[in-house]
Amino acid sequence: MQFLLLLILGTGTGGPTPPPPPPPMGPPPPVGDVVPVDSDIVILIAAALAIGIYSVLQRRRITKA
Repeated sequence: MQFLLLLILGTGTGGPTPPPPPPPMGPPPPVGDVVPVDSDIVILIAAALAIGIYSVLQRRRITKA
């Protein structure tokens, strides 16, 4: 019985434990380094340009008619 009482009363007085500190970060990259471009981003940019050019051409075709 005393064990249960100590367990119940002992856990409530300490409050929540603070989270551990964040791990140290590595050194920052040197300024001016070229960032590699992912191939997916190149594909997305090319698709956006193609859609933009297509929509401009369609708009011109509609206004000429």
